[in-house]
Amino acid sequence: MRVAIFSDIHGNLVALEAILAEIERERVDQMICLGDVAATGPQPAETLHRLRELNCPVVMGNTDARFLNPQPFEATVEDFKLRTRRCCVATKMRPL
Repeated sequence: MRVAIFSDIHGNLVALEAILAEIERERVDQMICLGDVAATGPQPAETLHRLRELNCPVVMGNTDARFLNPQPFEATVEDFKLRTRRCCVATKMRPL
């Protein structure tokens, strides 16, 4: 089974269509979107509509969550340092 995983479309329908064209060329059996679908992009409604047409499973991303439940973002320097350390550790653990 061939699976395509993509994310961070951010309301860019042109980018989504490019991904879908590649998925079709690769003869993928299942696709999964890991979120950040609509917020901040030029075509959020159209992008959501296209994903619904495809019946593609979507995991809610951080911008999706903020879009649905907007709350002030308050982070300290320590929060960013912790997130950076976590990213560094995760990157080192990835196989090449």
